[in-house]
Amino acid sequence: MVPKIIARGRSFKGAASYLLHDKGHAPTSDRVAWTDTRNLAIEDPHQAWRIMAATALDQDRLKEEAGIKATGRKSDRAVLHLSLSWHPDEKDALTPEEMKRAARGALRALGADDRQALIIAHNDEAHPHVHILCNRVSPDDGRMLSSSKERLALSSWAEAYEKERGAILCDERVLNNEARDAGIYTRGEKPKSRQEVEERSQLGGANDNYERVARFYAEQRTQDAGLGAEKRALAAHHQAQWASLRERKSERVERIVKTQARALRRAQEVLNKRSKTVRRDLLQKQTHQRHAFEKREERILGRVQNAFQLISLPDHVRGEAEGKPLTNAFGLLASSGQRRQVLERQHRAERAEMIRQLKKRRRDVKRRLQRIADTGREKLDRQTSEQSSTLRFTQAGERGALKAKFRKRRLERDREFSAFRSAYEKALAAEAAFGIAGAGADARGEAEQLRNMQQLIKAKLDREKSRGDRER
Repeated sequence: MVPKIIARGRSFKGAASYLLHDKGHAPTSDRVAWTDTRNLAIEDPHQAWRIMAATALDQDRLKEEAGIKATGRKSDRAVLHLSLSWHPDEKDALTPEEMKRAARGALRALGADDRQALIIAHNDEAHPHVHILCNRVSPDDGRMLSSSKERLALSSWAEAYEKERGAILCDERVLNNEARDAGIYTRGEKPKSRQEVEERSQLGGANDNYERVARFYAEQRTQDAGLGAEKRALAAHHQAQWASLRERKSERVERIVKTQARALRRAQEVLNKRSKTVRRDLLQKQTHQRHAFEKREERILGRVQNAFQLISLPDHVRGEAEGKPLTNAFGLLASSGQRRQVLERQHRAERAEMIRQLKKRRRDVKRRLQRIADTGREKLDRQTSEQSSTLRFTQAGERGALKAKFRKRRLERDREFSAFRSAYEKALAAEAAFGIAGAGADARGEAEQLRNMQQLIKAKLDREKSRGDRER
C-alpha cells in the first residue's frame, strides 16, 4: 500500500474533470472503473463534486451557525487530492469493497472521516489504485481540515493496513516509522505529480555701567557654553561607542548562531542521507537473510543449520529463559515457528542497535557543533573585553583632555575678570574725579551717589565671580 497526497487546491471542478475523464483532457472516461461517495446523499460523481464545491463556498455561514468565530488563518485550499496504490501482485485478489474500505481508513487516519469525499478507481495502470477527492471544509461547522503531519499519519496507517492484510510489502516504511518513533527525524521522498507541478508554476539695567558688566558676563558665558556643548557631545559620542560595541557583539553572536544552525542543517542532511543508506543496507541484508533462512527451511539439514546459527545468538536476542539453555536449544531444533521468532527478534535487535548508533552519531555531531559555537563565543567575549578595555582607556584620555580645557578656560576667565575689574574701577574713579572737579558744592551730593554706585557694582561683580566659580 502506497498512500500519496497529490495536492491541496482550490478547484473541485478542475480536479474532478481530471479524475473523471481520461488523460489529456479527453471527453471519454474509459479509465474510470467505478466511483463511490462518502458523507454525500448522492452517488453521481458529477453532482458530488458540485455539492462539495458549494459546501466549501458556504464555509462562513456554516461557522456562524455552529457558533464558531471566524478567526485564525484563512485558507481557500479546500480541495484535498490523495491516492492509494496497491502492489500489482494484489490485483487479482483485490475487490472494490476492499479498496473502498482502505479509502475510508485513509480518510479516518487524516481525521477526515466526517468530510465529504469522492472515491474514483482507475484501471489505466498495472497497479490497482484509487483517487480520493476530499472536501477539507466540514459540512457540519465549516472548519478546515488540519494538514499537520498528514503524511506521517498516512504512513503509520499504511503500515498497520499491510500488517492487517498479513504481508509487509514496504519494509523501508517500517524502518522509517521505527526511526521516527525513536525520535530520529526521517523524511520520505517528496511527492511529485503533474497537478502539483502545474499548481506551483501559477510584498541690565538702564545705567550704562551695569550694561558694560552684563555684556562682559554674556561674553564669558558664550565662551563657557562652547565647552559645555563639547562636554555633552563627548558624552553622547562615548555612549554611541558603547552602543556600537554592544551592537557589533550582538551581530557576531547572531552570525555564530546562524552559522551553527546552517552547519547543523547541512550535517543533518548528510546524516539523513547516510542513515538512509544504512537503513537500506540493513533492509537488504535482513531481506537476504530471510530469503536464505526460508530456503534452508525447505531441507532438514538446512533447518538444523538455521537452529545452530540461532543458538549462537546472545541470550537476550533468543529470548532464552535463565537456566534453560537445553530446552530452548531443543525448541529451536524442533519448532520452525520458534526459529522464525528468534530470527525476527534478531532483526529487531539489529534495527534497534542501528537506531541507537544513528542517534549517537547525531548527538556527537550536535555536541561538536555546540563546542565550535561555544569556542566562537569565548573568543568573541575575549575580543569584546579587550575592545572594552581599549575603549575605556581612550575615553578616559578624551575626558582628561576636556578637563584640561576646562582648567585652562577657568584660568583665562579669572585673568579676563581681573583685567575687566581693574579697568572698570579705574573708569569709575575717573568719572567720579571728573564729576567732583567740574562741579560746585552742589555737585558733591551727586559724587557721593556715584561712589555708592561704584560700591554696588563692585559687590555685583563679586557675586558674579562667585557664581561663575560654582558653575565651573
